[in-house]
Amino acid sequence: MSKNMIYIGYVAKTHGLHGILSIKLEGSEEFCQLCAKICNIYIEAKVFSVKKAELNSKIFIRTQLNEIRTREEAKIFLRKNIYIDENEYPAIKQLIQKQNQLITFEVIDTKNNIIGHIKSIDYNRLQPIMIITKNEKEILAPYIKEFISKIDMKSKKVFVDFPEGLIETCFI
Repeated sequence: MSKNMIYIGYVAKTHGLHGILSIKLEGSEEFCQLCAKICNIYIEAKVFSVKKAELNSKIFIRTQLNEIRTREEAKIFLRKNIYIDENEYPAIKQLIQKQNQLITFEVIDTKNNIIGHIKSIDYNRLQPIMIITKNEKEILAPYIKEFISKIDMKSKKVFVDFPEGLIETCFI
């Protein structure tokens, strides 16, 4: 797979007899809305042109491809990863960069205690979750504006004001 490919999700199931795929997207709601406008997808390094795509719930797009016409042809692609070329979709590339800009940032609470470093942010949930690592342990903490008091881009620090006891209950 080329290095300029962006993973967007996988084929979760087929619909009907005409080869329609249901792609489970892995990203924020804004990401999913942008993906509903794609014209080409890549499956195992082969390009497919999108005839029709529409959001089917917040995290699935029902997609009809020009190259797939039957249910049997579509079934071959079940559980296959779906990619797009970042050069074809600069808005999606920019959104992903924006959403990933806090990765590796240090997370500090109101008492100036270091909670850990942001490993990733999982937007593929009802409420986005920060995965914070510290001493080889992971903390799953809500990533919502109300809990973030300040982001210092220069020093790469996120200052948070979590409810008391939240961090202790979020260790996995």
